[in-house]
Amino acid sequence: MRDADGYFVVGLLQTSDPQPHLDVIADRRKRHRYLREFRYSSNDSFRVDFARSLIEYFATAEDLGFAAGVVAAGSAGRGVPYATHYRRLIGASGAAASDLQLHLEVRTSDGTTDRALADALAPLARVTLETTRRGSELLQVADFLAGCIYGDLTLPGPTGGKAGLIAFLKAQLGVSSFADRRLAAPGRFRVFGFGPTG
Repeated sequence: MRDADGYFVVGLLQTSDPQPHLDVIADRRKRHRYLREFRYSSNDSFRVDFARSLIEYFATAEDLGFAAGVVAAGSAGRGVPYATHYRRLIGASGAAASDLQLHLEVRTSDGTTDRALADALAPLARVTLETTRRGSELLQVADFLAGCIYGDLTLPGPTGGKAGLIAFLKAQLGVSSFADRRLAAPGRFRVFGFGPTG
């Protein structure tokens, strides 16, 4: 999840078998000698080649999908109200609730708000709270993809490496904007609720 500037983005990376994707990420890390935490917000120029290789992989990988919900920040508070948007995203993404596992990053200092969110989502899925993205490669990828949507929406013409990565992701998806209505249709990469009305 990313938030600021009047919007927040909730992302959901979907796979039924994480291990093959984790193996590919480990291989790409080794190939590009990128051992740091992979974050959209990083200005680390060394991550560009690694990020491009992951975008290329994501665009062609079987059993790997991403869905995002973009919401006007004024339409939701912190904590449990976010559960509404997660529920909407899970429903819209078509994720099978019967065997759904959610890995959420702990974002508050004492974890109470995060635990309340996990409890609110428990009827839908088995929820694991990760203390950091560092230990979860797929959580880092989800954060990066959500960050690309957030950056494209909120930054007036992002520059440098971020702009290049956003453009590269859009090119791989065959769209010029994450607001493209085709991204709300069933597919590998979906974006819902784009715009100020949530």
